Amino acid sequence: MTETSQGETATPRRSSVRRTAQVMSAFTTQSRWGVRELAGHLEIPKSGLHRTLQELATESLLVADDDGTYELGGDMLRLAGGLLQTASLPRAARPHIRRARDVTSESVFLVAYDDGRQQIVAVDTVMSPHPIQFLWSALSEWTDLHLSASGLGVLAALPPEDLERYFSVPRVDGEGNALNLAAFTPVLEEVRSRGWAMTRSQRIAGSTGVSAAVRDGRGDVRGAVVIAWPDRGGSAADADSIGRAAAEAASKTSAALGWS
Repeated sequence: MTETSQGETATPRRSSVRRTAQVMSAFTTQSRWGVRELAGHLEIPKSGLHRTLQELATESLLVADDDGTYELGGDMLRLAGGLLQTASLPRAARPHIRRARDVTSESVFLVAYDDGRQQIVAVDTVMSPHPIQFLWSALSEWTDLHLSASGLGVLAALPPEDLERYFSVPRVDGEGNALNLAAFTPVLEEVRSRGWAMTRSQRIAGSTGVSAAVRDGRGDVRGAVVIAWPDRGGSAADADSIGRAAAEAASKTSAALGWS
């Protein structure tokens, strides 16, 4: 038996699955890893990690290069592409986020919401044709909802009991100031009134983001459509137009999932 980072007792099989999940998550933030670097990043023993990497390489999920680093293998890319095609949320959203990109010429992201974590993570994107654009990596890790436009759209759509649960955990803004539901309610009411969330330079300096929540056929929040771009001196009307495009894409995605 082994000990997990939370102090729980775990079977070897559970530890192996957890380690594999950690490795796959790391490859969403960086395309190539060495064993020592990845072990330090994940804070796990190098020996066990090395075995996991070798096993994944044997299955063609990773490729080991001559310099000892690893990158994603062909089978992993094939599986990832297949999952995007069959998972209901990305499949429903894909035509609508593509159209939003075509209309706005900005990068459009689909984020998924996990009700247990009460966090979001990007699961699909259609990138802007502009040479300077908002990067996928900014949304590729689990993120709290109050920290950016991408999460505010989700937060404003949650039912009261879920909002209370979210703010029952200590929350702070980007400057370290404590937040609570009462103080944050005006922000959420503004998002609901407008139909989409918008922030400027909240999480990443010099960037603007808008988002609108996606619901499924039961009315549960599944995620959000996010449009983000580096500031180029556009007007408030430009931002409003992009916000409406996000709301339209989210509404059409929700309809495709059965929400009306």
